Amino acid sequence: MSTCWPAANPLGRCAGGGSLKSITICGHFSEGIGGWSSVMVSPSMASMRAGVRCVAATGPKALGLYLAATGGSDGKVRIWDLSNPDSIPDAPREEYEEAHGSAITSIAFSPDGNFLATAAGRDVFIWELASKKKKYALPSDFRDDVTNVQFTPQGTIVATARDKTIRIFTLGTTGAALERTLEHRSGNVDLLGVSSDGSRMLFDQDATRMDIISLGKETRTIQTLQNSAGVRFSGLALFSPDDKYAITGAGDAETKGELQLWKLPENASRGSERRRLVTPSRSPVTCAAFSPDAGHGFVAVGTSGGGVYYWSAANANSETNELKGVITTITPVDSRSSQVRVEVENASGNATDLLQDRGTATIIIDQTQQAAPRPAPATRPVIEPAPMKENPAPKPLPLPGVSAKPNTTPDVLRPGEVLPVSAIEPVKDTVGNPVPAVRTPPPVGIDPFRTVAPAVRPDK
Repeated sequence: MSTCWPAANPLGRCAGGGSLKSITICGHFSEGIGGWSSVMVSPSMASMRAGVRCVAATGPKALGLYLAATGGSDGKVRIWDLSNPDSIPDAPREEYEEAHGSAITSIAFSPDGNFLATAAGRDVFIWELASKKKKYALPSDFRDDVTNVQFTPQGTIVATARDKTIRIFTLGTTGAALERTLEHRSGNVDLLGVSSDGSRMLFDQDATRMDIISLGKETRTIQTLQNSAGVRFSGLALFSPDDKYAITGAGDAETKGELQLWKLPENASRGSERRRLVTPSRSPVTCAAFSPDAGHGFVAVGTSGGGVYYWSAANANSETNELKGVITTITPVDSRSSQVRVEVENASGNATDLLQDRGTATIIIDQTQQAAPRPAPATRPVIEPAPMKENPAPKPLPLPGVSAKPNTTPDVLRPGEVLPVSAIEPVKDTVGNPVPAVRTPPPVGIDPFRTVAPAVRPDK
């Protein structure tokens, strides 16, 4: 379903066991980026001996390589030559002899285009394009199926699995070593993206919260995407090529077929939802991708019904639909939050620009705009109290031997007492969120991961 997208984003994984019997790859060839800037897949090209379960393509950094790789339901890897946009081949350039024992569910190219990673069940294989053979398998300590694999520029593999973990492996020439394991995911999102520089990753903390965590030496939460109550994250979460936006899938029945486009914060801790993309007939989304070409920017989406839809970047990333309103009430909910009611005029116009039912909005309070002071309440006439009678009767004195009853009301804090010390709170990150649990295995010595030029490059 894609080509020339960043290799970190496998773009054609089909959910729910679906597969294609044939594919067509077509689009716009851009000399400026050295490859295809827009690609679509439709079931009309060459007949495949097995269904296609996933597809990936070489990215802009793979100079001179214009290839697509498909993972089949028969466990086979097939390589397609896309070097000539006017003549798409009817058969794969290569079909590897070795194969997985089950259907391939995720596939990704390394940034230089010389290696492939494939996942099937709990197995992850690393392939070398020059030799057309499998180099080795990653350590198989997954407790459930792997749903997504992705290379980073640092020479590591990030693997997401249904056992609610993310494992990061350091790659070598003859094998790989487990670097760390991230635990305590919600497990609702199968495809979690990594930023283009490999420094950050999306992490499904719970059903309504998506964290952006650091993949440096210290794993910590940097930023957060928070959904409103009743809207769950599901399916996928990906960075845009410039890492300024993220796109996430929604999993509730009322939000089926929707994707949320988020603006990632630069100096803040929480991102803001900019747009919702709704597929026709609310067909469930199985995959999505950003175009890397700014001149032909768009967001492409594939659905379980076989449809491919796209939104132009100008419409998807639009930030001009701002509505001005007035804060009418602020009601405290608890010691840490309040409910703010804002009234705005939902003006007529394009339906996608209006506030939708159960939608979300980001409220920006302009402190330079001071509201007009409220009028003072009407005053009532003051009634003077009646003068006291002169020489009031004195109060009776206590009888001899009987003392007045002392005041038994305790003070808030007696002299010499101290307030109790509050319990120590767990360690939190810079935005007050718990840090994902990390397990780091003992170091394993492996040779550095080196890339080599492929034996055969496609004709230009």
